[in-house]
Amino acid sequence: MTKVSLKILDRELDILQQDGIPGDLINTIREKVKDEDLE
Repeated sequence: MTKVSLKILDRELDILQQDGIPGDLINTIREKVKDEDLE
């Protein structure tokens, strides 16, 4: 799996949110990524 810096990912998710992706979906993605990162 490719490691992506959380800073870059955060920025991309912010852009998606501005494009109209629901906030809860963005938060779910953030949580999953954090969980993956800890493993």
